[in-house]
This record gives sequence, C-alpha cells and structure tokens, in this order.
Amino acid sequence: MPALLYAIFNTALPEEIFFRGFILKKIPSKFGFYAANLIQSVLFGLLHGTMFFSIAGMIKAMIIIVLTGAIAFCMGYVNEKKAGGSIIPSWCLHVLSNAFASFVALFSIL
Repeated sequence: MPALLYAIFNTALPEEIFFRGFILKKIPSKFGFYAANLIQSVLFGLLHGTMFFSIAGMIKAMIIIVLTGAIAFCMGYVNEKKAGGSIIPSWCLHVLSNAFASFVALFSIL
C-alpha cells in the first residue's frame, strides 16, 4: 500500500502537474502545440533516463529516455487534444506505470 500511495502522490501527480500541467500549457503560445509537446516529452524522458543511468548503464538509459519520452508525447497529445487539457488521463496512466514498476521492484518479478 505505501508503494501505491507513493506512486500516486509523490511521483505521478507532481510530474504530471509539472510536465503536462505547466510546461505543456506555457510553451505552445511561443512554439505551437507539437513543438511544446516534443519539448515536454524530451525533458520527461531525460529526467527518467538520468535517474537510471548509474544503475542501468548507457544503453538501457537511452532506451528508457526514448520509451518514456514517447509515452510522454502520447500522454501530452491525449491530454490536450482528447481530454480538453485535463491531466487526469496522463495521471492515471502514470500511476499505473509507477505502480507496476514498484511492484516489479518490490517483488523482483522480472
């Protein structure tokens, strides 16, 4: 239960507020939606890749950057183009992803 609460409120919510709720809302006025979405997704990917660089190595960190960046781009698109600007869809997906990763780590499933 603590891992789930942590996944919901200590990682997913603040990251969604910052990346999709703040960055993705501020940048489009200067660069347009697609450039803003690309910027927030690259920053999101870099954040996650650098967190794992020391334990995963360069190749795996690059994979993490690309995958989390691609997911962030999709979440930004869904939020802005399908959910009327709400961060709720990406927050829910982020919670599920973090909860899954927490359970895998806690129980050494993979």
